[in-house]
Amino acid sequence: MKKLTTGKIWQFAAGQFGWAMLSGIISNWLVYFYQPDKTAISQGQTVFIPQGLVVFGIFTIIGGITAFGRIFDAFTDPMIASLSDRCTSKNGRRIPFLKWASLPLALSTVLVFWSPVNKNSWINGVFLLIMILAYYLSITAYCTPYNALIPELGHTQQERLNISTVISFTFIAGTAVAYLAPTIWGLFIPASVQGLILTVVAALPMAIFGILPQAVVADISQSDSITSGSNREGMFYAARTFAFKLGQSISMLIFTAVSTIGAAEGTGYRVAAFGAAVFCCIGGIILVFYDEKKINGIINRHQQRL
Repeated sequence: MKKLTTGKIWQFAAGQFGWAMLSGIISNWLVYFYQPDKTAISQGQTVFIPQGLVVFGIFTIIGGITAFGRIFDAFTDPMIASLSDRCTSKNGRRIPFLKWASLPLALSTVLVFWSPVNKNSWINGVFLLIMILAYYLSITAYCTPYNALIPELGHTQQERLNISTVISFTFIAGTAVAYLAPTIWGLFIPASVQGLILTVVAALPMAIFGILPQAVVADISQSDSITSGSNREGMFYAARTFAFKLGQSISMLIFTAVSTIGAAEGTGYRVAAFGAAVFCCIGGIILVFYDEKKINGIINRHQQRL
């Protein structure tokens, strides 16, 4: 079996950098763009959508839109995964999806930050909802087949771990570029130094939580393929991203609502950060119960028979 070279791994990881940058722009700046603070408004930032807790009196407009978009995104994952797993294109099961999703993903990312009415209007809210749905459908059509390529490219546990490590690096790099996007576009501002430091400090835990789930899912999908005889890599990664995106939708609802508490003092942001740390600890505890020895045993016995 031909060995997967380091160069090939980095070529594959380049695709992660691109969508991570677009995803980072949405994740880092959407809320700040559509729910600006008093300082930003005083400096001339236009308010495009109604503000405050206007959805059932407990959620903001931007929180409701992003949460609904993430829920929609989570439920389209299995659909895209199923289509990709059953694809019979001469170019393979994954590549056609990556090819056709790239342009809509880039275009919808731009249009998310464009409003048809240059003032506070519900029309902008409706347009934003449509563009968010288009963005999430496009990124699902790209990311789900992309992640499903990991167990297909990596034929051994070490190769899959190497792939997961490199794409986690390009993911962090793409997210960092997205975080610094306003600085890159609008020249250097001193406040961005704090953002850069925060990005560097957060890189290690982000890498850990990025590498381990990717490698674990790759191993689980391979062991399932061995025991069941069916190749369902797309569905396994769809299940992972479903949980990931459902969590993000809930966090956006909570974060945008909590951030309104003590807005002048930043109390809401501190509460949100503490809550995020608690949930990360819970996730780490759950990961401890993963039976790696059982999965590795299935894979190793299969490789010994080859």
